[in-house]
Amino acid sequence: VNGMFRTQTGTPESILTDQTPCNCPGNYGNFADVVAPVKYLGGRGPNGLWFDTSSFAAPAPNKFGNAGRNLVRGPGWWNYDMSLFRTFPIAERAKLELRSEFNNVTNTPKWGMPVNWQNAPSVFGRIFSAWGQRQVQFGARMTF
Repeated sequence: VNGMFRTQTGTPESILTDQTPCNCPGNYGNFADVVAPVKYLGGRGPNGLWFDTSSFAAPAPNKFGNAGRNLVRGPGWWNYDMSLFRTFPIAERAKLELRSEFNNVTNTPKWGMPVNWQNAPSVFGRIFSAWGQRQVQFGARMTF
């Protein structure tokens, strides 16, 4: 039996808003203004907020936002993989090896990043994606 445990911290993300108030056409987006410290609420899915969205506001006209780059971190994840191997002697020089490998044994979801667009209040700060389903594979090998 072999096992491997892996973890990863959350990926950083910038909070963006519409570029129209800053009168800077051609930009993808403007940073939002930070009006309070960021509080992580830990919610996932359409009804849960990952962070408190009231910490951010649209900047004043003709101003750039004061939120720094990569200010918010998404959720981290952990994973446990396992493999089982067993060798059976068949004859003097023949062996049969049976193996099974399990990726994400606990079937724990790895949540995506929260929506970082401040101008979309109905989805801002919410996480809608997940990945990392359990995978199992079996194999056999005959040596002679």
